[in-house]
Amino acid sequence: MNNTRKQNLESLAKNLLEEWGLKSKGWTFCWNSRKRSFGVCSPRLKTIALSDYLLPTINNDSAEDTIRHELAHALDVEERGTSDHSWKWKQWAIKVGADPTRTKSHDNTEASEELASQSKYTLVCKKGHKSPSHKKRKRSVSCSRCNKEAGLPSAYYEKFKMEQIRNY
Repeated sequence: MNNTRKQNLESLAKNLLEEWGLKSKGWTFCWNSRKRSFGVCSPRLKTIALSDYLLPTINNDSAEDTIRHELAHALDVEERGTSDHSWKWKQWAIKVGADPTRTKSHDNTEASEELASQSKYTLVCKKGHKSPSHKKRKRSVSCSRCNKEAGLPSAYYEKFKMEQIRNY
């Protein structure tokens, strides 16, 4: 991964923590290797983190938005002692310049499919779309790209069912 990109994002996160008064309250930024979420806010550790594993699958705007999303959680925790995706968190998200929605998707399909081949399992749909899966699935899942192409909301559709294949 491009170290300059990582350094720029880390610098942005640290500057935002300073700007919003969280650094003085003990909050820090770190990288993690999560495989299922781009960002996380940990009130117990007073950290906001980005996944360096998933970073290649998102563009800089999405990475910045994720930092601001987690910053909003940290500010919400400082104000209320807890955080969720309620209207109070959404107010913080808007204040810090984050998109006030709960989740993001991969922007870089090629990088996402490359990660799929490195994961323990790969989910494959009838059209050949791939996504990584790190645990054995107990429930069926449908292809989010096929759902989106069909103009359907995020839900399970038998028509777009994905097959889980073990990679190693």
